[in-house]
Amino acid sequence: MFVPTVAFATAAGAAKGGNGENAQACQKNGWQSLFRPDGSPFADEGECVSYGAHGGTASTTSACFDSNQTTNDARLIGPIDTASNTTLYQTNDGTCGGFLAVADTVVAANVAEADTKCQAIATPLGTSGSYQHFGFSTAPANWWFCGG
Repeated sequence: MFVPTVAFATAAGAAKGGNGENAQACQKNGWQSLFRPDGSPFADEGECVSYGAHGGTASTTSACFDSNQTTNDARLIGPIDTASNTTLYQTNDGTCGGFLAVADTVVAANVAEADTKCQAIATPLGTSGSYQHFGFSTAPANWWFCGG
């Protein structure tokens, strides 16, 4: 599988003013769609910018999220708030094995905002619930699945 990455400048390059592209990748909520090589998310924009400035390489593929319920595993594979940015897997043990379906994930503060965002990316049924609702306790609390 192709995993797109964002190569950040080295710390030396950043010190010479080469951090502009890296900072832009993290700005305007870009940090919410970028992950460290181990799949872990950034806590905020500042953490993402700092990581890039120190030579870190980020990817648009998250860790495999395992539900503590019987829900299938999930992984963010594209920019947040876009259609078809999530892959669901046949497994429900955190291994992300066996492709099952493509889904949509948005970031929102509440269900009303999630519904609006889901409908904006062509999911007429709005949100089906937050990642937390489906037992993905390690996923960011403001992530929502779209669909009925």
